[in-house]
Amino acid sequence: MSDIFKMTLVGLGASLGLMGCTVTSPETTFSDECGGKDYKKDLQRCFGDLLVDACNGGLVDSVFTAQGKFYVCRRNNTWQEASKNEAYFERGCEAGNENASLEYGYSTVVCIQDTSSNWKWVVDSQVEASRLKSSSSSKPDGSSDSKVESSSDTAEEPNSSSSSVAHRYESTVEYDGYTYKTVGIGTQLWMAENLRATTGIDSSWCYNDEPKNCEIYGRLYTWSTAMGIDEKYQHQSALKDGAISDTSYNRGICPKGWHIPSDDEWQTLFDFVDASNGIATAGQSLCDPNGAWKGYDNYPMTDDYGFSAIPGGKYQYSLENNSNEGWKNFGESMHVWSATESVDTTATNVYTRYIQPTQIDRNDFPKMRRRYIRCVKDE
Repeated sequence: MSDIFKMTLVGLGASLGLMGCTVTSPETTFSDECGGKDYKKDLQRCFGDLLVDACNGGLVDSVFTAQGKFYVCRRNNTWQEASKNEAYFERGCEAGNENASLEYGYSTVVCIQDTSSNWKWVVDSQVEASRLKSSSSSKPDGSSDSKVESSSDTAEEPNSSSSSVAHRYESTVEYDGYTYKTVGIGTQLWMAENLRATTGIDSSWCYNDEPKNCEIYGRLYTWSTAMGIDEKYQHQSALKDGAISDTSYNRGICPKGWHIPSDDEWQTLFDFVDASNGIATAGQSLCDPNGAWKGYDNYPMTDDYGFSAIPGGKYQYSLENNSNEGWKNFGESMHVWSATESVDTTATNVYTRYIQPTQIDRNDFPKMRRRYIRCVKDE
């Protein structure tokens, strides 16, 4: 992202030559509002103790931070507080740049006015759904995915979706006899299907022990199996013993070059969806409308990002009673592992996520439960 679209306190001061900010010309006006610095009010603005250039044509749509707030240079030549959406994408969005687009990792976002008359950056697949003008722009080239361990040991070149609405970075990856769809969302490349791997894996399950459910929803794994580590770590901290890392990728049973997402990586996905969400809730935008969801007739699913969450349910285990409680939530939600142990109960719990049309939530649950796996690509 160009520095003009996001200027930190230090970066902005350095780029404008204001680190000191003392001016001695006759036009200088002294003001205690800027930490005792001298400045020209017609050429500069003071935010707390930070001096910046006055908003003008060269800075239009640029965003910077001062004292924990984000400001954007508007087309009326004034610095104004930026919206959350503008702060996230580090660029202003208003009538003057309607249909402008910018690249954000694997995604393209477009400046539109939504159905509530709010100006915002949204992923281009949502522009038509918002009943506003669409924008055609190039997508990230990206190279083919890294080779992974499989029968074919290759990955196909990325391509654009055939949909007339969605424009997204898509590819496939071969692993353990299956071809998985993958999709770029923001700065991340995700599998668009739940893992089904069995080779070298002692235990995994199909929901309700019905093989057809594995083909549709993927397989469920305990946490230690998902992470590819000893079963003893179901009951003790793998991080403390060095069996996993909190600073590098934990491959687990994912293909080579992919890994079990950390709690932070899940949050990165949801933050991007929240920031670029044009019309639907984050859950609606990530859920596959063909996924046999039950009880969500009032929540039309759009799957704008191609993530294709489906309601495969879970297998419940009670740590309090040290007992299995059986299969639950089929048709209601998708439950997935993260690689991150809970900070409160690191011996027995990890952070998990569940996705449904009405919400996306984070839980601190026992490793003994069975969950699905969505692998994410190493950066």
